[in-house]
Formats: sequence, structure tokens, C-alpha cells
Amino acid sequence: MLQKELRERKSILSDYGGNYNLYINSNEKFMPMFVVIINNYEAFSEIYEDEYEDIFLTLTREGTKYGITFILTASIYNGIRYRLSQNFKQRIALQLNNEDDYLNIFEKVGKKRPSHIFGRGLVNIEGNIYEFQTAKICEPEKWNIHIKEVIEKLKQENKVFAKTIPVLPTKVTLEQIKNEMKDISNIPIGIRKKDLNICTYDFTKNLITIVTSRNIEDIIEFISHLLEELNYLKNINTIIFDAEKIIQSRTINLNSIFDKFKIELENNKIKSIRNNFLVIIIGIDKFLNELEITEEQFNQLLKNAMKLEKYNFIIAENSVRLKNHEYDIWYKNNITGDNGIWIGNGISDQYLIDVNSSNKDIENNCGRSFGYMVKQGQATLIKLLGMKESGEL
Repeated sequence: MLQKELRERKSILSDYGGNYNLYINSNEKFMPMFVVIINNYEAFSEIYEDEYEDIFLTLTREGTKYGITFILTASIYNGIRYRLSQNFKQRIALQLNNEDDYLNIFEKVGKKRPSHIFGRGLVNIEGNIYEFQTAKICEPEKWNIHIKEVIEKLKQENKVFAKTIPVLPTKVTLEQIKNEMKDISNIPIGIRKKDLNICTYDFTKNLITIVTSRNIEDIIEFISHLLEELNYLKNINTIIFDAEKIIQSRTINLNSIFDKFKIELENNKIKSIRNNFLVIIIGIDKFLNELEITEEQFNQLLKNAMKLEKYNFIIAENSVRLKNHEYDIWYKNNITGDNGIWIGNGISDQYLIDVNSSNKDIENNCGRSFGYMVKQGQATLIKLLGMKESGEL
């Protein structure tokens, strides 16, 4: 996130000589300063130094110029490596066990040392070393409570907040992604694992989108979360054919829903259509068998829907069963082999959706709460909406 912010600020400030202060003083646009605090840098370094050392050196070296500043704390003066410490002009020293350490922190500190009083320290201001006393905000045993109270108060008073740091949640909730939802051309289906951005799917791009997996149970759970999300859209009518009889009541007659659907399809040929229709078929195998329609009849129905340009379909089915229809006329005419949504493990072992084999980010055993959005053979690993791993509450 910080690297992206730095790149964006470099671009914006290029017209101002890369000078953050000049931009602030001459522009009405708002660019807040980023203040990043790493408490106990020794622990951070021990865990992440090999992975982030070079990145962190760049951020701390270039960040200040672009309004991104860092505050590090360390319990010993050499807890921060020399190369990194050179990126920090300001240093503040509280009580140190070894008084000679002050000589390593400040130039020309001489014999000046902070008094042995809790909260005393030394700071360099414009070349002069000053002793200071840290403010006492409350009694020590009440620090955590007091800080939480101040945070809540500031939240209520302030209208501007720091950007939310993206994290991959244990479970992706509707609340976390619903702001990205606009219409069926932009439906959030989860969070991308690589960059932690919300992943949206365009269900209008193709007449039929396939949602598939090894297990029909995982598909049904995902579809149930997707339906909950679709309920928030006002400009869409959702028609569900639940041939698996899990989401809908077992008493609902599939034939009666289908007959009504065909009538509505006919009526819409002469009526002006305001809303889009999203038709979700859960279990295409059982759907075709129960309705006793041929593949040619189903293909004709899809043709009629396509002419109206207001209908889109989701076919949710086990990958093995769905592959049995791969040579059906309706399948060949309407489903592209390099697009779709895959749920859970096994994407490398299936031959239903064509996936670019050079994609190094593919995890074949990603878990049932993850899946892939595949567009033109490019698979993106995402944490799926509402899905949990086995055993999670």
C-alpha cells in the first residue's frame, strides 16, 4: 500500500519539483501526510528483514519528500542498522542503561544526560541538545483504557481518517464489499489474495457464466452468498432454478417455475424491459432431466433470451457433470472455455475451464474458502464471499 502511495505521490508532485510542502502551500487539493509507526523495530526486523529490508530502505529514504514519514522505536541504540538509521535525521533518546550510548546517538552531546526521572529524555532541535520531560497523560495502569477512549473520541470528532490498511479476512462479509456493488456488470465476489483488492465479476460479459467446483456443496454455499448480495440490487430480477432442491424448498415445482419463465420470456418480446434478468440454474444435469427438455430446446430458449439483450445466466454445477454437457449444442454455442468461476481445490486437475499453465500464482490446494476468477485463461486467486474453511465457525 505504501509503495503504491509513493508512486502516486511522485506522479502528482512531479509538477511541483517533487516537493510535498510546495504542493500543500499552493494547491487546494488534499494530500494528507502519512505517519507510519513501527513500535519495537527489533522484532519487526527479526521477522521481516529478509523480505522487506530493501523496500523499507527505499520508503524511508524517499518517503519524507513526498509526505510519508516513519517513526521507529527501539530498546537499544543499535537496534536499527546503520544503513537504515541514516534515513532518520531526528532521534529522541529516553533513559538508556549505558550512558555511553548517548554518544552514539547524538553528536556533540558532551556530558549532557537526562535526569533519572521517569519520562526524561534528550532531543536534538536545530543543532542543540535539549532535555525534555514526557507528558503524563494518566496513571500508568490506565494507559490502555485512556488511549482507547481518546481514539473513540477522535473518531467521533474527525471527518478525515487514515486509509484502511488492506488485510485478507478470515471470512469475506457482505459489509466489507457491498460498496463496490453497482449492477450485475460489477458484482463483488471476494478479495484478491495477491493485492487484497475487492474482486468484481461482470456477469453481462457472456450470456452464460459457469460456477463450478469438485463439490456441488461448495458451489451451493457460494451461490447462496451471491444471492444474498444480489438482493441489494434494485435494477435486477433474479430467477432461480434450484434442481438440487437445497436453496429453495423441496416442495417448489421446477416445471411450474420454468413454465412461468417461458411465458415471461415471450411477454418481454413485446413489453419494454426496464430491469435485467439474472437466471441461476443450480445443477444443470438434474435441471434438464427433470424438465425433460432436449438440448436443442434449451438452446432455442437461450437464443430467445439472447435476442432480448436483458438476460444473463449462471450455471452452477459439479465440474464432472458439467463436462458431460461440453458437446451439447447449447454449451458449445454459449459457453467460452476460458472464462468462469472455480471454487476450492483442484483447478489444476480439471479440464473444464482452460487456465494459462504459465500462471505461477495458481495454488491447486487453496482451500474451500478460496477460488479462482478466470478471464480469458488468466486465473486470479480470491478469497470468496462468505466461504469458510472446513471446521471454521
